[in-house]
Amino acid sequence: LGFGLVLVLLVVLAMVSLSRMNSIHASLNKVINENNVIVKELGDMRQSVMQVAVSVSYASVMIVEEELKEEIKKIETADEEYKQSAATLAALIKDDAGKALFAKIAEGHAATTPAVKNALALAVRQADVIPVLLSNVVPHQRKWIAAMNEMIAYQETLAQKTSEEAASAYSNARMLTLALAGAALIMPLAMALLSAA
Repeated sequence: LGFGLVLVLLVVLAMVSLSRMNSIHASLNKVINENNVIVKELGDMRQSVMQVAVSVSYASVMIVEEELKEEIKKIETADEEYKQSAATLAALIKDDAGKALFAKIAEGHAATTPAVKNALALAVRQADVIPVLLSNVVPHQRKWIAAMNEMIAYQETLAQKTSEEAASAYSNARMLTLALAGAALIMPLAMALLSAA
C-alpha cells in the first residue's frame, strides 16, 4: 500500500512538473519568438523612417543631380525595407490592442508617403522644399514615429507580463514539486512507523 501511494505521488509529481514546464516554455517562446521579433521589426521600421527623414532633408538642399538621385534611391530602399518589416508585423500581431496600434502606424505611413513624394518632386525641380518639409513631412513623420514608439512600449509591456507569468509558473511548479516530493518521502516513513506499531 505504501509503495503504491509513493508511486502515485511520483506519477502526479511528474505530470504536474511537465505541465508547468510546458507553461514556462510557452511563455518564454512568446517573449523570444513573438515580442522580441515584433520589437526588432519596429526598430527596423523606425530606422527606415529616420533614413527617409535624413535623405529627404538632404535632397532638399542638393544641387548636384547625381547626389539627389542617390538620396532618392536611399528613400526607395528604406521604404521597401519598411514594407517588409510591416508585412512581418502584420502576421505576428494577433491581439486587438496591437492591431489598433499597428493601424496607427499604417496611417502614419499613408500620411507621410505622399508628403515625401511631394517634397522630392520639388527638390528635383530645384524648388524651395523647406516649407513643405516643415509643414507636411516633419509633422507626419513625428506622428508616425510616435505611433511606432507607442507600439514598442506596448510590446515591452506584453513581454514583461509574459515574463512575470513564466516566473509565477516556475514558482508554483517549484512549490508543488517540493510538496509532492516531501509527501512522497514522508508517506513511506509514516507507513513504516504505523506498521511497526
